[in-house]
This record gives sequence, C-alpha cells and structure tokens, in this order.
Amino acid sequence: MVIGITGGTSGLGKRLAEYLISKGYQVKVLARDTSRIEDLSKWGAEIVYGDINDSDSLMPFVKGIEVCYHLAAQVASATKEQLFKVNIEGTRNICEAILKFNSNCRLVYSSSIVVKGVRFYNKFWSSNYTLSKYLSEKIVDNYIKKHRLKACIIYPGYIYGPYDRNFMPTVIKMIKHGLPFVIKGGERNAPVIYVDDLCELFYLAGTKDNALGKKYVSLKESEIGIHGFLKIVAAKLDCPFPQKVYPKLPLVVIAFVLDKVHKIFRTRSAPKLTMRIINALSNRAKYFNGDARKDLGWDQKISIPEGIEKALIWQMENCQ
Repeated sequence: MVIGITGGTSGLGKRLAEYLISKGYQVKVLARDTSRIEDLSKWGAEIVYGDINDSDSLMPFVKGIEVCYHLAAQVASATKEQLFKVNIEGTRNICEAILKFNSNCRLVYSSSIVVKGVRFYNKFWSSNYTLSKYLSEKIVDNYIKKHRLKACIIYPGYIYGPYDRNFMPTVIKMIKHGLPFVIKGGERNAPVIYVDDLCELFYLAGTKDNALGKKYVSLKESEIGIHGFLKIVAAKLDCPFPQKVYPKLPLVVIAFVLDKVHKIFRTRSAPKLTMRIINALSNRAKYFNGDARKDLGWDQKISIPEGIEKALIWQMENCQ
C-alpha cells in the first residue's frame, strides 16, 4: 500500500511517516522545495515537491496513493490570510485533486479539537485559526456528502512527544520562566494526546472500511487536567508550580483590552497575556474517544505521566 501525507515535515507528519514506514508501507510526502526532508529521505519516504495551494503540483502526489493523510495546515500564530489560504483553500485543493486524479483514494483529514466547540451562535467571535479549521472541515463534509469522497475526520488535541516543536517547548518555557498562575477550568480531562497514540488512530482510520464517513476524537477522560500536566512537568524540571488559581472571565477581558491597545497604538511588545495563553491554561476536553474505541478498537495506551517522561527526554536529547 502507498500512503500519501501532506504536512509530512511537521512534527505529527514526520512521526506518522516514521510510524507507517516501520510497518512496511510506502510513504509519499508532499513537500515544498524549501522544506527540510533529510529524515524523511533517510527513512525511505518518496518526496514529491509541490504546494497544497498549487493545484497543478498535486497530481503527481495523489496519483498511485491509496490513502492520503491531510495534515498540512497553518497554525494559530499565522495571519488570517495565511490561515484561510492554506487551511481552507488547501483542503479544497486536495479534495479536488483526489476526485480528479485518484477517486479511489481515501482521505483522512486532520481537523482540530477546537472545531468541536463551534456553534452557530459563537463562530462569529471564534479565532481566525478556529474559524479556518471549522470551514475546512465543512469542505470535507461537503465532498463526502455531495461528491462521494471516501474520507473520515480526526480531532487531535494538544500533541506532544517526538518531533514536537510547539506544545511541549511552550510548556517548558512557561514553567522555566516562572508560571505565575493557572486558570480555573483546567482541573480535569487534559486535552492532550501523545503523538504515537495519535499515529495509531490515524493509521486505523485510514485502513478500516468502517471508518469511512466517520469523525473520531483522539482524547479520553482523565483525572489529570492541564493543571496536573503542568505540575508534573514542573516537578520533572525541578521548578516551582504556582499556587494561584484565577477565574477565566476577568482575564479574558484584560486580554481583550491589551490586544486592542496593542493594535491601536502599535506598541512595541505584544501583550504577554493573550487568549491563546488563557485557553492553554484553562482548557479541558469535553469530547472523548468512544466512537474510536467502538469502531476501531483504539484507545490511548500511553498515560500522561509516561508520555511526559518520554517527551521531556526527547526534548533534552534533540532540542538543546
């Protein structure tokens, strides 16, 4: 079986490619000519140079693959224009390319857990990232229902483990710089997923017939919340953990005002208190993996304490 991955040079993409190659699959990765592909080439992945926003470049990528894992996306720190161009139009382009050049190919689309909370009454004040992922998922839904695209959708949480250059480095930085407080709401159900468990979910969703047309959450219920996650990391790093726990709403108001002041007066330094930080310190999972367990027999195997231990070791060995 030949499997294609967009976003294969991302942390998740690299780990998924490594995982699939270790299982004996041929892996084809769509990469821009500026991407770092040394590890992927060393593992035996085929590199197809192209761009998710260049429709003509997608034909050689999708031809011959049996499953396409669409992971390519801009993250929350990108501009609105970048988010909408890559996340929305890029998703439309890959759906069109599959239907045009390889209609038997399955698509497994990586959405985001933030999309699960979007409703008609709150999408108008959702972040640009959330809105871009929400609209991207609607595109996939449309191609499934109206064009018979063979697809399913996965909702990852915060991903940590090997090749993570985002979540765990941010956590480590916050802890080492003296996290002053945590925020109510993050006491239980940390919305985190160790990357190896997530790779297994993607693999099963892409190879099981009963996954077609379905949507799967990668999270499970846990007594450990994001506060507990941070506390374990702090203990591992021998750093203090804050005793102050603040309510969320007043901080949201303060963050909103600081952001407006920064934009209006173009202050030199961006605010340290942002909605992204507030959400990270208060977030908890509300949706869980019951369908993935029932349909695919999948569950998280790596506990949060074990995952943190593995992730910190990887960070120390590879990011010093």
